[in-house]
Amino acid sequence: MSNLSEKLQLRRQTLLAKSQAERILLTQYVKETRQSLSLADLGLQIVDRIRARPVIGLALLVTTFIVKPRRMLALAKTAVVAWKIWSGIVPKLRQKQRREIGLPDEHD
Repeated sequence: MSNLSEKLQLRRQTLLAKSQAERILLTQYVKETRQSLSLADLGLQIVDRIRARPVIGLALLVTTFIVKPRRMLALAKTAVVAWKIWSGIVPKLRQKQRREIGLPDEHD
């Protein structure tokens, strides 16, 4: 009987540790999501201001035409490269975080 209770106690401790690690990971994901949503809210606020004041939109449009097309293309290329680097780094960082808190790696 004591062997069974020891196994159950060990299983309970394992599950408690795993649930604590998952809570920590979930907290991190919620934080990231909140940051993303706050950025989206900022974008919506900017769009609302442009709609409320069409002069701002016109100024942005004129500025776009004043900047040389080659410079715009260079900025776009830089943005794409930065995005590719970021999207390659993020999964590795998440995998490292999961390992540090003792969770198995995700296999997407």
